[in-house]
Amino acid sequence: MNWRRVALGSVAGAAIVALAASLAARMLADPERLKRIAQEKAMAAWSRELSLGGVELDLFPVPALRAHDIALANPAWARGRSLLTAKEAVAHLALLPLLSGEVRVKSIALEHATLDLESAQGGATSWSLGAQPRAASKSEPLADLTGFEIRDATIVQRSAGKPPVPWQVESLDASAARGLRDVRIEAKGARRGHAVQVKARFADLSRRGEAGAATDGRIELDWGTTRIAIEGRVPIDGTLHGSAVHADLESSRLNDLLAFLDIARRPTAAAQVHLDSRDANGVTELKPLTLSLGAFRIEGEARVRSDGGKTVIDARLSGGRLDWVRTLLDAGAEPLPALEPPEMFQSTPFAWPVLVALDGSRGSLDAKLQSVRLRNGVELRDVATRSTFDGDHWDMASFATAMLGGTARGSLRLDGRRKATHMHFDGQGLLLERWFHERGAAIPFHGGPMAVDADVEGVGESMRDIAASLMGPVKIRLLNGSLANEKAGEWEAKLVGAKAQAQPGIEFACISANFAFRNGR
Repeated sequence: MNWRRVALGSVAGAAIVALAASLAARMLADPERLKRIAQEKAMAAWSRELSLGGVELDLFPVPALRAHDIALANPAWARGRSLLTAKEAVAHLALLPLLSGEVRVKSIALEHATLDLESAQGGATSWSLGAQPRAASKSEPLADLTGFEIRDATIVQRSAGKPPVPWQVESLDASAARGLRDVRIEAKGARRGHAVQVKARFADLSRRGEAGAATDGRIELDWGTTRIAIEGRVPIDGTLHGSAVHADLESSRLNDLLAFLDIARRPTAAAQVHLDSRDANGVTELKPLTLSLGAFRIEGEARVRSDGGKTVIDARLSGGRLDWVRTLLDAGAEPLPALEPPEMFQSTPFAWPVLVALDGSRGSLDAKLQSVRLRNGVELRDVATRSTFDGDHWDMASFATAMLGGTARGSLRLDGRRKATHMHFDGQGLLLERWFHERGAAIPFHGGPMAVDADVEGVGESMRDIAASLMGPVKIRLLNGSLANEKAGEWEAKLVGAKAQAQPGIEFACISANFAFRNGR
């Protein structure tokens, strides 16, 4: 290597640094000028007012602006006065542009900052910066930003009608090539004391906010025992338009994620979610889609679109064997206490809030399951249902299943806000023997195929409440059954004035019963 070239290069570099430092000192020595430049940059980039306390210039090792007591304003409608406040901020300046008298921010570091994120009922957000989304350009301040750093910060999330939720950010480091390309982000934080780590990379964020803008990227979220990874074509316009991603959730138990979301649960079973999501002409397809919780697994596909301001979801799902009690325990639900006689039904509330949360959406669901074991022990096989929903109204237009040695079909309607249900049930060939056996009742009954026709409705928080309000007719027909009980045979003989039978018990040839329920009676 030619030592003269090295020496000349070193001298030239030192001269450039010295010249830039001299120009920076001459241009930026006035604190009021520094404030004005920063405020103009904030207004140009984000259309927000910026207030500053003390401002000073550091020349070495590279030119940097150091500001104290910073506050970036919120929009007028927000409850919080400032979107961002920070005790101290350091903005490192690009060296070469200073030679031509231009100030460009290369990186920003914030200490002890608070970010107030608020969303209004109409959909407006306080963090939507700038009057009009636009692509980065040479004249846009963010185009030169290649580094962003936060230490010891608080993020406050506010939604209309809900209490604020604080987040703690231990650290956030972001780097990028000029023009917001090759963006890499790493962050550590916590929500209500529950930690999360985030890693993300994006090929190009220069078109952020533009309609249909998307970029290749990968996002990883790690709560400890639960990890989510999303990779592919990621939308950057605030919608799902242009997305084409693969997502995986892997968890040995979901409690770390649930606690992060303020959901208290007993330890859950292992869970997995895998899906491919692709947007095509405003319709997002989730295909294939697989979910598993413990031993239960379900797969299928779904389509999501927007229509008239409502989110429309159409899904088709199929699964294996569902044990209702086991699955609830795997999901972290508390075990239900044993019923105390003479109670027949649990008082545990139904998931009515889930239906209410569907307000603003509508759609359909076709579901098939290999089998469902109900809480009372009765097993349904080859279950097929077709449902539609609109807001908090769920209409299972049809269900069909094999059960108790026969078949059943019918319909079910649910109203989330009214906590009301209406069911039609038509069962054929249902064996009373199987009813007793599958429910664990030690009653020696044999045979007894039944036809059951019911059209009932009820209102209430729980199954017990609905049973207590039950209204409507129930018809039961039973043929050819026997109760193998010696005392029962003696009772029958006394009732009809006959001698005791050789075979103890009662033989039923035909039983018919019509019930008209009113208020559960």
